[in-house]
Amino acid sequence: MPDAQSKRLCVGLVNQTNKGGTMNLEEIEILMLTKMCENELGGWTLEWDNSKTHLGLTYTRSHRIVLSKQLIKFDKTTVNDVCCHELAHAITGEGHTASWRVKCLLLGGNGRAEEIAPDSFFKWTGMCKSGHIIHRHRLHEGTRGGSCASCHKGFSREHMFNWVMNF
Repeated sequence: MPDAQSKRLCVGLVNQTNKGGTMNLEEIEILMLTKMCENELGGWTLEWDNSKTHLGLTYTRSHRIVLSKQLIKFDKTTVNDVCCHELAHAITGEGHTASWRVKCLLLGGNGRAEEIAPDSFFKWTGMCKSGHIIHRHRLHEGTRGGSCASCHKGFSREHMFNWVMNF
């Protein structure tokens, strides 16, 4: 259990973060470590990955919370929601249950379990002439000429994707 000095340190760290816009990795780390301290998760570790398919993961057996460096692309509200989401998993040891949702809300999160804007992670978006959309992290030589499998089984020049770079 954290002592009074540790709790003051936690509060001090939170007050150092910026007030608006997005957050850098150091600010996100301070926010998450502070929340972990406040909720007595001293035996847990915080790690980073470069994932483009999730913003956070909680491993209850190994007491690890992993956040994606992609969080720097999102606003402070979203970052806070992700941190509270993962903390609720760590505290309850549960999936997206009713008690997990209550804990997430009590921590200051939105209590939702859905994926947050996964399309924004992809560098490329392809659209066929019928409007079907697919996403890719990278385009390989064969992908550039890809055609829509929803419109036609196998390759079809008539149903090729037009690719747009998202960022």
